[in-house]
Amino acid sequence: MESTSSKNGSNSAIPLQDIPTSEHYQVSYMHRSTVTNCCTSLRHGYVITGSTDGVVKFWKRVSTTATPAAKGGSAPPTASAAAAGGGGPGADGTNSRCLEFVKSYSSHVGPLLALCTSQPNGDSAVSIGWDGIIKFYDVATFDVSGMIRT
Repeated sequence: MESTSSKNGSNSAIPLQDIPTSEHYQVSYMHRSTVTNCCTSLRHGYVITGSTDGVVKFWKRVSTTATPAAKGGSAPPTASAAAAGGGGPGADGTNSRCLEFVKSYSSHVGPLLALCTSQPNGDSAVSIGWDGIIKFYDVATFDVSGMIRT
């Protein structure tokens, strides 16, 4: 009998011909140049970074937990417990916080001068580039919501 995971292809390897080949396709989610700006939205759990090449990236803060067998415990703490506990490792070292890539924008031609979120909740973000463009972002949907050319 065939398992359901092999029927829907979740365990199969991706054929090479299905991988996009273009100069616009990026394999790595890291910045290609030096990160110069960083800010966070505590309400939404996002970290926003900007680099010298004008790229702005959104990252989601997520909790990871180790399996019970890996640490010898009966059950690992839940992700919500890790978030409530400040995101650091627990007494047994099972919880850690990491960043998961969400979205990337080539927002500016040249380096960023500033990157910040609105206070106190971080619903909006703004980037100001050396190119004289100011871009506004809706942090909850990580979309560009406006632009001003100076």
